Amino acid sequence: MKRLFFPACWNGMSLVWNELAVLDRLDNLGELFYAGIQPYSGGDPSETVTRILDRIPEIRTTLKKDVEAAYKGDPAAKSYMEVIRSYPGFLARLVQRNSPNER
Repeated sequence: MKRLFFPACWNGMSLVWNELAVLDRLDNLGELFYAGIQPYSGGDPSETVTRILDRIPEIRTTLKKDVEAAYKGDPAAKSYMEVIRSYPGFLARLVQRNSPNER
C-alpha cells in the first residue's frame, strides 16, 4: 500500500511511469484482500474488495494533505519525504486511512 500511495518514497519507482505495473499491483492487492475477507464474509466479497480499491485515489489525496500538514506544522521537518518515511504519527495515519472504518 505504501508503494501505491508514495512510490518514490518506498522504492517503488517502477510504479511511477508504468501503468501496467500499477494495475498488476492493484490486481495482486485485490487478490490478497479477497483471500483475507472471504473466510469471514459468508459469501463473495468481490463488491467489498472493489469498493476498497476504488477508494485508493481518495485515500492518497487525504494522505498527501496529512503529509503537508505535518510538514507545515513542524518547523524541524526538512522534507515531505522525511515526514512520509520517518514520522510515526504519519505512519499511524497511513494505516488508519486504510482501515475500513475510516470514511
